[in-house]
Amino acid sequence: MVLQMFIGESFDTETLKIVQAVFEDFWPGLLQEPGIYTADLVTEEGGSMFILLIFWDSRENACSFHGTRRYREITNSLRRYLVGNFVVKLFNVADTSKEKAAL
Repeated sequence: MVLQMFIGESFDTETLKIVQAVFEDFWPGLLQEPGIYTADLVTEEGGSMFILLIFWDSRENACSFHGTRRYREITNSLRRYLVGNFVVKLFNVADTSKEKAAL
């Protein structure tokens, strides 16, 4: 299992609420992507940073997501609310984590 993290910073806490609304709009469709287990958005308490967490079955599916229309729609929709650009990271998830989460 692979964790893909999209790390971003919005202009302020009000803009962060817009980011959350955009994510909620895209969330159902995002879960339809091949190989995805789940996705969630976490936000900084009292701040303006956010991380979109996406758990994938494989690195290949996580990497191929970057070439999809849905990826472009999400990033284009969020880009105007960001300070700078996304930072995207991939992490391998330990097998024991998968068992604990009952995925």
